[in-house]
Amino acid sequence: MIINLGSSGFMRVLSVVCSALIYFIIAYIVMKVLTAALKKLLDKLKVEDIVSKFIISLVKAALWVVVILVTLSAIGFDISSLITVLATCGVAIALALKDSLGNIAGGILVITSKNFGKGDFIEVAGKAGVVQEVGLLYTTILTPDNQTVTIPNGVLTTNSVSNYTREGTRRVDMDFGIAYKSDIAKAKEVISAMAAEDPRVFKDPAPFVAVDKYEDNAVVFAFRVYCKAADYWDVKFGLQDKVKDALAGAGIAVPSRHLDVTVDK
Repeated sequence: MIINLGSSGFMRVLSVVCSALIYFIIAYIVMKVLTAALKKLLDKLKVEDIVSKFIISLVKAALWVVVILVTLSAIGFDISSLITVLATCGVAIALALKDSLGNIAGGILVITSKNFGKGDFIEVAGKAGVVQEVGLLYTTILTPDNQTVTIPNGVLTTNSVSNYTREGTRRVDMDFGIAYKSDIAKAKEVISAMAAEDPRVFKDPAPFVAVDKYEDNAVVFAFRVYCKAADYWDVKFGLQDKVKDALAGAGIAVPSRHLDVTVDK
């Protein structure tokens, strides 16, 4: 079937198409200018690249919707019902993606706050490891036993995060017990010597050795030293081995659990 629009009908259709095209081009140019200006602003503010791209993508999506609505309105379409449908769909999508949107918001907060970054050793929600990647939805860490753990960013923003790398130095806390019959002053001297001999242990702050508590079968020393964050585990395990051997070599008895039984006849 051939529809004869006539010359007047054809001109009206052509006029509508041309108007729509003009409005679309103008709106598209405005969108490009706005997104370019936004990118320059984000670069000037030194916003992280992943956040910058995400924000620009969101703005572009919103501007495309505006461009289409403006174009349709310009050529005579009633867009009020379309706006209502879009708003309803937006609410439904937001409810369905509530957790994901929370993680995205968390990701933006994590990236912009810069409380930790790639290569930092962190602990959160019972998980500890080196940060491998910080994304918009998840942060990936590698645990000391070589497990890759993916943590939702929403968890990172609602829990306390310990960053063991940020300061560059860490304090190593160790406790050593000796028998009550042993010489406390000599034990303190032996433990202090182990810290002095280790080049990885800082002289300032100075190593700390003191009696911390008296338990049922032992006098317990608190031994505290500072070192580079990268040397933490080597210093901790190394000193624990050396101190134990040094105490034994100096004739200082290490306590062992025992039970005294008295039999009344």
